Amino acid sequence: MSEQKIAVLDFYKGTDNQEVDQLLHLAKETLPKARFDVFNVRSSLEFPDLSYAAFLVTGGPGDPRDPEGLFAEMFGQWLDGVLTHNQHHDIKRPVLLICHSFQMACLHWDLAEVTQRKSPTFGVYSVHLTDHGAGDPLLGQMGNPFFAADFRSFQVVSPKVEVMEEMGASLLALEKVRPHVPLERAVMAMRFSPHILGVQFHPEVPPADMRKALKDPKRREAFIQANGQDKYVKMLKYLNDTSKMYDVYQKLIPGFLTGIKEAVVAS
Repeated sequence: MSEQKIAVLDFYKGTDNQEVDQLLHLAKETLPKARFDVFNVRSSLEFPDLSYAAFLVTGGPGDPRDPEGLFAEMFGQWLDGVLTHNQHHDIKRPVLLICHSFQMACLHWDLAEVTQRKSPTFGVYSVHLTDHGAGDPLLGQMGNPFFAADFRSFQVVSPKVEVMEEMGASLLALEKVRPHVPLERAVMAMRFSPHILGVQFHPEVPPADMRKALKDPKRREAFIQANGQDKYVKMLKYLNDTSKMYDVYQKLIPGFLTGIKEAVVAS
């Protein structure tokens, strides 16, 4: 029997980032005997086949509403292929979609709208489970609310209930209630099918890295200009309490990977 193979779909298009390394570090800690292959799908247009046991799909820069020509088309075809496989085979191929790829999946399956935020998020924010989320086999292990790294300029909003019901998708989590802000709450997690999960936040980012990023002078200044000094101080207090991000960092990706069946398809 061959080694277990996990595919990582890199959506960063060659831009400078730490998230892919963070994702690989956490994944390899969870499954040290597995093989992880990285596919630079936005640059190479090369997508993994279904011989992989599971797929981790990253966030990335840019507007998810911009079709980017062949890339968006091929990603949609790949998503449909995984969904169809899982509907007709006993051995499933789980997928975890993060941020940008989650937004693109919502657009591909026409499950919600994606809009640009008035101002980007950057920091640690509370995520609130719906009733479906509280009963979800993975997200239900988190607290309610739980806290997660969140940095994005776009957001999933206005879920289309009828389309979701037809597909069998479930809304799992929303951003916090903000009574003083007359804006719709963003969708923070959705289960597209029993084996395809998407999240708006970044479960791969460790608390120490978020704290370091927020103390970077340029990011600190940008955050204060966008949110104010009081919010910055509050955010640092969140990050000094490592338990704020403990559940999502220690449980989501490790839980996703350890939930993969022991069966391995020969390479």
